[in-house]
Amino acid sequence: MKGSASAEMTRKEITDGIDLRSRLLQAALEILRDPQKPLDLRKVAEQAGKSRTAPYLVFGKESEGGGLAAMRMAVATEGLRSLLHAVDAEQELDDPLTAFGNWAEAFFVFAVENRRLFRLMFGPEIGIARSPLPTGSANQSEFEDLTAARIELERSVQRLVELCQDHRYLTAGNVIGKTMAAWATLQGIALLLLDDVLHRAGIETTPLEAADIATEAVIGTTRSDLEETALPLLEAHRHKGIMESEQASGGHESSPFHSEQMAGISPGVTAYPQAIQKVLRRALMAKTALRNAQMLWIDDSPDWINWEKQLLKKLGVEVTVAQSTEEAVAILASRTFPLIISDIARGEDKRAGLTGLSPIREAAPESQVVFYVADLDEEKGPPPGSMGITNRPDELLHLILDVLERC
Repeated sequence: MKGSASAEMTRKEITDGIDLRSRLLQAALEILRDPQKPLDLRKVAEQAGKSRTAPYLVFGKESEGGGLAAMRMAVATEGLRSLLHAVDAEQELDDPLTAFGNWAEAFFVFAVENRRLFRLMFGPEIGIARSPLPTGSANQSEFEDLTAARIELERSVQRLVELCQDHRYLTAGNVIGKTMAAWATLQGIALLLLDDVLHRAGIETTPLEAADIATEAVIGTTRSDLEETALPLLEAHRHKGIMESEQASGGHESSPFHSEQMAGISPGVTAYPQAIQKVLRRALMAKTALRNAQMLWIDDSPDWINWEKQLLKKLGVEVTVAQSTEEAVAILASRTFPLIISDIARGEDKRAGLTGLSPIREAAPESQVVFYVADLDEEKGPPPGSMGITNRPDELLHLILDVLERC
């Protein structure tokens, strides 16, 4: 009777087909959520409520290259597919900086929430399971599925690298090499998180913070850098009334700026008007050139340029402010600056900056001078002796970058 019942159960399990495989894989995933419970065929069968022979019906015999090795690969494949689904949901954005950061964060969240599964997916157990691999063995199809899932995940990283190159966050060429470097960085940081290496070193790192570390390592800048650069630049536009006037005239080229974007996480470069997108990308890529750069700003109303100063501070530029030509000349007697920004109207004198240009040029003949004004007559062009004039914060930042990137 006992043998007959066992045979009947086995026949039923055979007819279960795909459902049996699914139940066994689900049981294996449940076991991996337990930090102590071993992952073996017997435990998986018990977890699934099946007989001990059930796993062999799905994954083959150990003697034929199947059994536990095949099941490990099948479970790893399921994990890779789940991970791919999680990270691909973060690739809808056109901006590579935000897309890469979101991808990395989803990757690290998955690793932290599925520690044993993650280790199985990328650990030595799978390497052992893959070799040797006899032709026609029971785990041949499992190996092919696993390989396909791994390739698709690596392609997901490659698409991000190509997007970064398209937007000039990364230099062109050697896509495969850059992809492998990015992939190694992501996996390395994930292991640091799982092994609590950062925690033991006194560094409390969340998946979000780890994503910024990875983005900095691969691209050279982060989503936080984007937000910290975008906010003061947008406020400078608002303060000067440029954003509102463009929206009123329909002159913006992309989605308009909304004040709620200022209150939380940056929505990404592509959420801003195209003029802002362009200069944000350029500024973020020029962080190294801007770090510790110095410039002199002449303006009798320092509060009027408060947001612009905050923007430059975020980019690492040291700004020295003088409120008059005389004060600027005194500063230039002991210091040199590659760039000097000046207003024109000061108090009742509507030409103070223009008349003060000659002594400024005499005190700093090697410096470039840019005028930043409230009212601009574009037909007149830059005053003689200067390299530019603007009333727009984004154009001003372009002019600043033109100078400081060459220093």
